[in-house]
Amino acid sequence: MMHRLAATLVLTIIGAVVGSLTLVGPLAGTAHAKVCGTLTKKEASRIVGFKVVETEELSEPSTDTEGCAYITKKFWTKRLKRLDAPLKLQITIQPLSDDTAAALDQLEADEDAETVTDLGDRAFYTDFNKLVAVSDDKVFQSDITNIQWEDEELQIYVKDPELEAMRRLIDDAG
Repeated sequence: MMHRLAATLVLTIIGAVVGSLTLVGPLAGTAHAKVCGTLTKKEASRIVGFKVVETEELSEPSTDTEGCAYITKKFWTKRLKRLDAPLKLQITIQPLSDDTAAALDQLEADEDAETVTDLGDRAFYTDFNKLVAVSDDKVFQSDITNIQWEDEELQIYVKDPELEAMRRLIDDAG
């Protein structure tokens, strides 16, 4: 059985690779209007398969990263309910810099990374099953958090929804 748990903070791509963790958390900014406006709660509910009841903006000014957490009412386990950690779809967008490009190269070179074709200029699932895509000068990331799965459920509850959200993000950005 596999587990995926994230607090209200999301690691940005560079932080995960370089080791100086940059956290994206709920902060004031323009992300809510930009990123949270990409999907309605109803659309996000359809994508994740559970009702989205709230959105939460995510922002990290130091990396110019913006994002949105689409929060459902679904608690995958009693433990996650006690932790108040409902299923979430988290999406982030950040500019493609030289440092970010180098970090992406490292992530994609991991033996557990999985290339995704026909999505932006470059796309892959990381070894933690986060979907990362580059389109033009932006890096997009989608991530289903606070879930546990077995076998084929990874595809159904994590990878497929991340891919659908990402296709929507990149189509809207283009």
